[in-house]
Amino acid sequence: MTKLITKLVAAKTSDPQGDLSANPQIDTAPQLSVEDIWDTLADRDLYRLSIEINSGLRLSARLDAEDLGLDPHVVDELAGGYRKAFSEAFTKARNQLSGLQKKFNKKFTIYVKPFRFIDGSIINDAVNFAQEIKKEAASLRQGLVDTYTDQLKTFLVELEQKLNETIPGKKKQIEKALIYYAGEFPSIDDFSVSLQVIIDGPVQLTSLKNKLKADADLQAELAKKKRLTAKQKQEAQEIQERIKTSQLMLNGIAQAVQQSRVACLDEGWELLADLIDRFGASPDGKLTSKDQSAINSTFSRLELLEKHNPEISKHLAEARKLHEVMQGTPTPEQAQNAYDKFSAFLAKQSQSASGEGAEKLQKSLQFTNDYKALVTKLEKLIETPDTETLAELEAGQLANIETTLTRRVTNLKRLTKKAQESAKYANEQAVAQGGVDPVAGF
Repeated sequence: MTKLITKLVAAKTSDPQGDLSANPQIDTAPQLSVEDIWDTLADRDLYRLSIEINSGLRLSARLDAEDLGLDPHVVDELAGGYRKAFSEAFTKARNQLSGLQKKFNKKFTIYVKPFRFIDGSIINDAVNFAQEIKKEAASLRQGLVDTYTDQLKTFLVELEQKLNETIPGKKKQIEKALIYYAGEFPSIDDFSVSLQVIIDGPVQLTSLKNKLKADADLQAELAKKKRLTAKQKQEAQEIQERIKTSQLMLNGIAQAVQQSRVACLDEGWELLADLIDRFGASPDGKLTSKDQSAINSTFSRLELLEKHNPEISKHLAEARKLHEVMQGTPTPEQAQNAYDKFSAFLAKQSQSASGEGAEKLQKSLQFTNDYKALVTKLEKLIETPDTETLAELEAGQLANIETTLTRRVTNLKRLTKKAQESAKYANEQAVAQGGVDPVAGF
């Protein structure tokens, strides 16, 4: 069987006609010139810019035992669920780019379906980051091309092993499967044009308004003429269509920009709830390096949200005051006082707020109050022991809060597992169709 695999690999990688396999085109996606990009960035305010990762080929193949003439019990075992990944290297490269895309979204963008907005003060950094992702994609594609033969051989060897485990001794059926899946394996050309980074934008929102105004001025000039030539009539019709399209787009963007302010504030509440929970878990003021890293990441995101909704500024300022105390060497009393002051501030600021983020914050604040009340009662019982009161507390509030937390954790784990399964299925479907992989927005 080793001879067959060697023969299949040689046939797949041979290049008798001197096609693109010999000199793969590494970056075939349309490139924006520097002039095009910076002409768009004449003024700095708000921009529309997004990136997508197009895998360009399927990640895996399903072992269709029935089509290969395998035994019925093999069909039941394999055809219903066994899926063989073409290339672990390709999967790893795709996941790496998806990770960079998520980092880009979190670091630079505010998302209000279907638009991603970027503040003008960071647009240069965002464009540079997007271009770096394109360069990384080109490097990863080159790596896939360079290791193509090894990937194909690994795929076929592992497939042969799986088949030998399932249908030992079925030499002809195994050979038929290997030949079939060698043909299914992507070509070197497929790899060389895969993993394209598609950059949509940047488009400055004020430039759209200027284009609309320019078209309106042209329309007004034509309207002054008493008689129009056939060419001018056609031009007037084209202008009218452009105006309609621009108005629809601007209306949609204007609504999204307004919604983004609300969305930013609600996301801010959610991030502040995370800070409350994290700081609350360290009442003595001792933050771990993991805490510090998470807090710094939260502050970075809050700073971005602040650019789109200045109302977040005062919340961020108060959060930094608490962080400053916690970063020092506070006594437990100093840490608790700073935490209580921050909690009281957020409770007052969010009392009339609505939205999922605000709801999460209010729940965190309520939990904090319940937790603080329990701590006070327990500390009092330490100083003045009372067996009966302690028993009541253990059977009542302590039992309730422990049960509630356990149930919530169990439910979160259940939902997380379902979400992972759903995401995995969605990715497989998108990749199987050669489409753009869905990535959660920030």
